[in-house]
Amino acid sequence: MLALTKKRLTLLAIVTVAILLILGACAPSTTTPAQTTEQICEEIAKNYYATHKYIGNDVFDCDNMACDIWDMLIARGINAKIAIGNVKHKVKNIDDVNHAWVVAEVSPSEWLAIECTGGYLVYGSDNSLYYYGIIFNNPKELRDFYDLYDRYRRQALRYQRAVEYYNSLVEQYNSSNYLTKLALLGSLNQASQQVEIEAQELQSITNEIEALYSQIKSGR
Repeated sequence: MLALTKKRLTLLAIVTVAILLILGACAPSTTTPAQTTEQICEEIAKNYYATHKYIGNDVFDCDNMACDIWDMLIARGINAKIAIGNVKHKVKNIDDVNHAWVVAEVSPSEWLAIECTGGYLVYGSDNSLYYYGIIFNNPKELRDFYDLYDRYRRQALRYQRAVEYYNSLVEQYNSSNYLTKLALLGSLNQASQQVEIEAQELQSITNEIEALYSQIKSGR
């Protein structure tokens, strides 16, 4: 019997495709924004920071704070969006995303970033990474994305385990005698089918992420 070949784990490629499709850029303010709108943004950020405490480990963190400040800006008639990304380096894949903040439209197509956990404004000249990330129109879109991403991570783990189990059977098969190989064929076939099932489910979730991004983009 011929030796079998292990399956290659294609998870990283799928993750990279997903993040490239959902990354968006928000144009920073290049001119002095309308003073009154900027002052309102700064006032909201400072007052919120003075009365709220950042608590990590998903207790009350940047996501919660960004959603709160988004709501306060909308209530004052200022167009705002929620952004997630990384303010220390450009995101290369979705696992690099580790922070959330808000961008407010201070004049037509001119945006100003607000660091919600610190209560201050961030201009493009201060840190351009605040103007590059995944942009959401409202908290619901953010929650929907996080729900999908959570499903994606759990499915990616199932897919990885399925590939690892199949490959372990291949190793056992290739090092066995003729009779043992015959006995392993059924398990190999079943494990191979399971890999395909998990890969298809992973791709299905990736497609959902892409569809959600398309909805978000069209709603801007």
